[in-house]
Amino acid sequence: MTDDPGPLLYRALTLQEEVLKRNVAEYKVRYDFISECIDVVGTPGTPEQSWQTLPVSQRNVFNLFHGDTLSTLINAIRLGFQGCETDAYAIMRVVLENLTILQYIVQFGLYDGAQAEIEGNAKREKRFSNKFTYKTALNKLGIKDRRERLKGDLSNFGNHVSPSRLRMSRFEIGDRNYGKVGVSINNPRTKIVIGELASLCLFFVKITDDFLAACKVENGGAFHQKRVELESRYEDLKDK
Repeated sequence: MTDDPGPLLYRALTLQEEVLKRNVAEYKVRYDFISECIDVVGTPGTPEQSWQTLPVSQRNVFNLFHGDTLSTLINAIRLGFQGCETDAYAIMRVVLENLTILQYIVQFGLYDGAQAEIEGNAKREKRFSNKFTYKTALNKLGIKDRRERLKGDLSNFGNHVSPSRLRMSRFEIGDRNYGKVGVSINNPRTKIVIGELASLCLFFVKITDDFLAACKVENGGAFHQKRVELESRYEDLKDK
């Protein structure tokens, strides 16, 4: 007679915590970098008096994009460290789109327009108009970087049902093959997704710094120095 291991959901949730701790320890350098980025963007250190001098639309738009990005990114980080890279990728795409649209708004000072669309379209449960889509933002920014390729990978591996995503739904331990149940052990792709998370975290720091610099808020220089330090450290993560 064997002991009842308990409901599958309970076992899966318990195993998530164990794998999370194991991967945090195994990829400690990357975890520490990601954690510091979250601390930096989560508490930018802007004095309240300086913040209140900004126009309402600037504060509101930044707060909405910043808050949604921070929450979604933290959830993606947890999924990544649990070895669930496909689910992490799915919401990492939201983070990438959020930051790109915010970058566009900051660079061109489109706070009033964005505020009007958020207020009007949210009540009607409508999307942004073409003025504030990810595609429009990317085209207007005119930036040629790895963003589009990354978005394609996040969509293929995360958001869309694809052969690649389905293949990643299994993992191996020894000579046995297992299906993921909200967690995967010894997943060789965990390091890859954590690396992409580190990249997105640094991007978040950069966009926040750009916003503070554009608004000329007090203490913006101190935040910029943290950005420079994190950019330097990021180059050392590749082999960690």
